[in-house]
Amino acid sequence: MKKIETRTAIISYVEKGIVFVKFKPNTRLDKPDIFKNMAAATKIARGRHCAILEINKNSGITDAALKYAESKDNAKNRIANALLIKSASVKLLWSFFSMFFKPTVQNQIFTSKKAALIWLRKFQ
Repeated sequence: MKKIETRTAIISYVEKGIVFVKFKPNTRLDKPDIFKNMAAATKIARGRHCAILEINKNSGITDAALKYAESKDNAKNRIANALLIKSASVKLLWSFFSMFFKPTVQNQIFTSKKAALIWLRKFQ
């Protein structure tokens, strides 16, 4: 299986241990969406994995989903996240937001998919 589409994202295989999660525009993730996206990513990667998360400027997340996203329970199958952000305004917002977001896995912001992939390979 190379690709799974959920209500909020398209999750696809990149290479061993790495998946690409492209969030759909104009979506707001809730806790059940986090469960479904993580289950899809784990299925595609066949276990623990790293992810490139492409954040679109109109994507959002509820407080409940954010709290779960930073939990140890959610981190049991995720090793690291490379946040791929193409908009300068979204990058600024995420940089500010990350001061309050305390995930249990490594996170880094990138503007290049290639740079994100190089960084994630360090965790394999």
